[in-house]
Formats: sequence, structure tokens, C-alpha cells
Amino acid sequence: MVDNELAINNKDLQRHKVKNSDKDKTGSTRTVPLNIRLKVLDRDAYRCILRGRSPAMDIGVRLHIDHKIPFSKGGKSTIDNLQTLCQDCNLGKSDEFIGVIKP
Repeated sequence: MVDNELAINNKDLQRHKVKNSDKDKTGSTRTVPLNIRLKVLDRDAYRCILRGRSPAMDIGVRLHIDHKIPFSKGGKSTIDNLQTLCQDCNLGKSDEFIGVIKP
């Protein structure tokens, strides 16, 4: 009987995930969908916008998709509020605003 309850709870969890995935379109969740991440990387030429570092040219560089206006300070997960930073730049800035906001 416990297995049946677990299966039912898993189905409820899956429905909840599907319903909440609509929030990604409005930028109201911290999670950035893969298609948006790829658009941001492509727009920024797969380089850190602050230091120009790229995994193609600099061994060991890891790129992050970062919120220009931090999510914790009301920033949305939308293309115009996202930027590509290398891991060093992103982790060093914490939740501060660093980057370029284009009109």
C-alpha cells in the first residue's frame, strides 16, 4: 500500500512541475529554461561579457548565465535581464549589479 501512495505522490509532483513550468515564460522563477540560456549564450558570442573569456580560447573557463538585476532584488529571468559571465566574474559579484543593460 505504501508503494501505491508513493506512486500517487509522484504523479502529483509531476503535475505540479508541469503547471509551474509556465512561470518560466514570465521570468518569475530563478530557473532559466535551456532555450533562453542558449539564446543568451549565442547573443553574447559564448564569451564572458566582462572579461571576454571563452571556453573555446581559455582552458578551464566555465560560463554562467547571470541575472543583470539580481533575482533576489526583483530581477526577472528574461533575455534582456540575463548575461553571460565566466564563473570567476559571476561568483565574485555575488548579488551586486555588474554588467551592461542595453535599452
